[in-house]
Amino acid sequence: MTLPNKITLSRLVLTPIGLVFLFLNSVPYNILISTVIFAVAMFTDLADGYIARKYGQITNVGKFIDSLADKLIILLYMIFLQSVGIYPMWLVLAFVGREMVMDGWKSYAVSQKIFISARRSGKNKALLQTISLFLALIYLSIGADQFFGVSMRSEIVKEVAYYTMLAAFILSVYGAYSLLKRNPQVFSERKK
Repeated sequence: MTLPNKITLSRLVLTPIGLVFLFLNSVPYNILISTVIFAVAMFTDLADGYIARKYGQITNVGKFIDSLADKLIILLYMIFLQSVGIYPMWLVLAFVGREMVMDGWKSYAVSQKIFISARRSGKNKALLQTISLFLALIYLSIGADQFFGVSMRSEIVKEVAYYTMLAAFILSVYGAYSLLKRNPQVFSERKK
């Protein structure tokens, strides 16, 4: 197994650990610990891709587990943050639905031997989601008096987190439309 794939697998391991800390209210600084774990996990996303490209270690397995790890950490943290009132349910469901539709479409494309690579809009969407989730976790840390002595609850952090995630959603819709438009052959009849 390549080093980038090991780094990606570490993100899969860090995700449930970070989420468990969010529920451990008896642990001091549990939300801040989860925030740090989230930040480390998302840093691994940068590291694995950089190493894979630099050393020519890009593999199909790596592409698959990287995509899976990204979706899991982002969607699971979004679901938790929706449960505490940061994001509305419709936004979380829209992201879940979008990921299901796009993964199904890409799988269908692969079955037709059409391979669709990641686009810049998808990477930008993931960046906006990461920023939004990080801000939302900081907001919770401040509210729980776990953020370096800052004890006031700053509503502006919550609002910025929400609107950043909304921007990510708009970008994801544009990205999905762009992918579909650029790859119409996926839906064309196969010639026998």
